[in-house]
Order: sequence, then C-alpha cells, then structure tokens
Amino acid sequence: MNTHHANDLETGAADRQILDEALDWSIRLDEPPQSACNPFPDTAACNRAFFKWLEQSDHHLRIFLEVLEIEGAVRDLDEQSIARIRHMTDLHLANTRRKLATEVCAAESPSDAGVMSTRVRWAWIIALGGPVAAVVLVLFATSRLPVSTHSPKPAVYATDIGQQRTETLSDGTSITLNTDSQVQVYYSNNARNVHLTRGETYFKVTHDPRRPFTVTARDAYIRDVGTEFSVQESAAGVNVTVASGQVQAGAGLTKDEPAGNGVSARGTVLSAGEMATISSGKVQRISGRNVADALAWTEGRLVFSEDRLDFVAEQFNRYNPAHRLRVEGPVAKATLVTGGYNFHRYDEILRFARAKSHLVVIQDGNDWVIKSKK
Repeated sequence: MNTHHANDLETGAADRQILDEALDWSIRLDEPPQSACNPFPDTAACNRAFFKWLEQSDHHLRIFLEVLEIEGAVRDLDEQSIARIRHMTDLHLANTRRKLATEVCAAESPSDAGVMSTRVRWAWIIALGGPVAAVVLVLFATSRLPVSTHSPKPAVYATDIGQQRTETLSDGTSITLNTDSQVQVYYSNNARNVHLTRGETYFKVTHDPRRPFTVTARDAYIRDVGTEFSVQESAAGVNVTVASGQVQAGAGLTKDEPAGNGVSARGTVLSAGEMATISSGKVQRISGRNVADALAWTEGRLVFSEDRLDFVAEQFNRYNPAHRLRVEGPVAKATLVTGGYNFHRYDEILRFARAKSHLVVIQDGNDWVIKSKK
C-alpha cells in the first residue's frame, strides 16, 4: 500500500475516534454527575477528566470546537428547517445508502450484526464528504442532543384579543388557539413539546409513542396518551379539559424532569369527560361542569350554567376588546346566567340584562355598564 495513502487512512480513523469522543463529552458536560450520561461522582472530577482528554492533542481541541459550533447551529433551527434538511439528506443519500450500508455491515463484528457502531457510523458520514456529510452531521447532532438543554428554536403561534387560529403541525397534530393566546412548539427527533405562554389552546394530537407529546404551562405538564384536550392559563391555575382519550397531568417540573424525556409517575391520569385545575403543585379534579360546554369556544360559543354575571362579562371581554362589559354592584355581579351565546354578540348579554327587572344597562363611551337599579 502507498505509504502516503496509509497515513491518510490512519489519520482519518484517529479523527473519527476523536469525533466520537467529542460528541460524548458534549453531552456529558451538560448532564448532572452520577447520571446515565455522566458517571463521574461530581462536577470537578468530570471537568478534570475532560481537560485531560482535551489536552491530548490539537486535534482533540479542534474537533471538539467543531462539534460545539454544529450544536450551536442546531439550537437555532426550527422544526421546519430540520425537516427540510432531512428531506435534502434523503435525496442525496438515495443512490449511495445501499452500497455504504453493505460496507458498514462487513466492517462490523458478528455480535454487532444489524447495529451500526458509533465509530463506523461516523466513518459512513465522513465517507460521504462535502455538504452531504455536513447535513447528516447536523441531523445526527439533533438526535444526540438532550431535549431539555438543546431545544431547537421554537415555532411560535399566537392570536390577538378576539381572534382564533387553527394550525396543523408537521406530525398532523392540530392546535386551535383561543383569543389572546400563544404557544411555542419545540419538535425534535424524540419528543414533541408545546409551551403555553398565555391563553388557551385545544390540541387534537396525532399519537406517536416514540415521540411523546407534552404541553407545559407555568410549572404544570400535560402529557398526551392519545387524545383531544385543552389547556388554559387562568387566575386559579392551569385548567385541563379532556375531550377524548387520556392525558397524564402533574406539576412541579424541574430541570431533572424535563417535558418530553419522560413524565413522572406521580402524574394524575385524566380521562375523557374530566376536567382539572393544576395549581400549587397539585392536580384538583373539577366536578359539576360539562366538558362540551367548556369547549364550546372551539365552535364560537360560550355556554354558562348558573354562572355569575361578572364572570360572564369577563368571558365576553376576552373576545370583544372594542366594546367591554362592566358589571357594578354586588347584586348585579351575583346575578346568575344560564345559556349559550355567540362570543362576539355581547349585545345578547345586554338583552339578557335589560330583561331583568333589577338591572339597568348604561352606555359609557364604547363600554357598557350593567348595574342594579336604584
């Protein structure tokens, strides 16, 4: 064999080994000591071992910095970009995958048949060369990064006051945002996480046991077990309404219990027809309320069952910023309302109030005031 060629092969194999080790260190440094990915007893011991590895050669430093650069780029990718890269990769590899897979299988020992080792996987990637190798490297990095610390840039969906919006995500899941709501969608290769930052959203989830679907709001989490459900932020806490299937709900998320990496077994299972409020670390089931009524907003309606008039006015004001309802006085506020209303037809509530002998309706600019007659 040509000596120069043999030296090149030797150098390539060494670089692949260093690359494999660099990827392991990039993950280990982000994990707590004595965990599955970081077996060291404490952070100091981990750091000592890391710098000892890093100081072995200039190649170790160079390759580790390249890994960090790629991971930084991955963090800024949204799910649409990752999907586009994956599609491009599939096109580029279509004509070479079978040949390379055959070579890889031949390189593996019999005990590893059918499983591509880390070193051979990287040999396969490097063999592709150029832009194709870079694309595959990005995709492999996304699968190796822990979701809790390396989430990609989220896709953000929002509505203004009075608006509603329905979106279909890349996995077929449908989300409907109620008035004045916002969600951040974090999709990766092994998890689907949605964070509700405000308002209320209805989820019709495409079930995928390989990628759990978890909604977080404040410190609460709601994990899909194949279902349709809504999540709402309110003054009382995080409200969950299950239309079909089941969810697992809980509170008290920490960095050691990231959504999408497995939800604690202490979560409460809620089934179709059940509602609950998550607050102060507890899940409290709500009884006496109809789920269909609670979800009527998805059809443009608000349904009340002996609810106080001041609460009813608050609900209408969520959809009608230009004409707000004010209820003044204890008697007026305590007036009970039952029935279904178009949430944009605030005049229907005014008609209800005018029909009550003890109430009066007064216009104040663009607002309407409902109060007791003197």
